[in-house]
Amino acid sequence: MLTFINITSLVRVAEEPSLSYTPNQKAVCKFSVAANSSWINESGNKIEEKCFIQCTAWGTLAENINKYVEKGDPLYIDGSLKQDTWEKDGQKHSKHTITVSRCVFLKSKEQS
Repeated sequence: MLTFINITSLVRVAEEPSLSYTPNQKAVCKFSVAANSSWINESGNKIEEKCFIQCTAWGTLAENINKYVEKGDPLYIDGSLKQDTWEKDGQKHSKHTITVSRCVFLKSKEQS
């Protein structure tokens, strides 16, 4: 059975997008985003939390993100969640990334 986790999020860009090309000349753009949440805890204190996550986009979408998106811009993204794992100095590491399949640029013309 095929399963996957689809992510749809309203986020802000946390770092400038970085565009590169594979040996086959396919565009790939990497960038990170941040999502904020806040709530009042049982003691009545406001708690704020930020979640940062790496994103990867491919092809024409990658080139458009690199061309039009800057740090701090709001985005609506849709993509699949992936867990990357690697080993360094004998220790196992992992992180989650989003492979972006759709992106809506939310910055208004006045903000440009």
